[in-house]
Amino acid sequence: MPAVGDQRGVERATQILRAAREVFLADGWDHFSVERIAEFMECSRPLVYKHFSCKEEILLALAIESKSRRVRFYERALMFRGRLREQMLAIGEVETFLSTQDLPVELMIASARLRAKTSRERQDQLMLLDVRAISLGAGIIRQAVADGDLELPSGMCPEDLLFFMWASRWGALNIMHSDTPIKQAGIQHPALAVEVSLGLMLDAYGWRPLSSEWDYKATRQRVHQEAFPPQLVEQVLSE
Repeated sequence: MPAVGDQRGVERATQILRAAREVFLADGWDHFSVERIAEFMECSRPLVYKHFSCKEEILLALAIESKSRRVRFYERALMFRGRLREQMLAIGEVETFLSTQDLPVELMIASARLRAKTSRERQDQLMLLDVRAISLGAGIIRQAVADGDLELPSGMCPEDLLFFMWASRWGALNIMHSDTPIKQAGIQHPALAVEVSLGLMLDAYGWRPLSSEWDYKATRQRVHQEAFPPQLVEQVLSE
């Protein structure tokens, strides 16, 4: 058990990060500063600086929180009782929980220029979480190949397929969170369009059971009921 002083320090750092996330999501990076966070918390700037050396360090800590949640959700997805392709669908559904409060932070910290101003310790934490998340997703694909449910094209490894699926979702989410007038252009359900397209792609790769053989709409409903019930999702997002 941490000492009383240490525990207070952890609690204060947590409060700072909660305030910082609200400030970042409301005001964006251009107006994100230690001064603004201190003002939001009604505390002094030195108190914030006592726990974080700069605003980039705060953003990186927020990204670590986000990626930690991602890993926890991915691990829950692997516990879903179903076929491997159903577990991969559960992995994809994680983005629907994280996109609003986590995607903007994760996209911003992808900048090497920002990370260069942060501590090596936190950079390493972020890298390990990314590697963990990728290994969990790629592990599902690797097992599907081993079980004979999927045969990857020559020269493609599980990580390649995972990367394409990941990039498709992230690219779509990035556009959805931008000022691009997608609805005015006739794209009314962009998230659904991505999931349908990815499903058709997996059918083309021959990942069984195919969409023609399985009700993946019912799987998606089960995923939300069994792997990610609202109370659990809310608990993880609030931690």
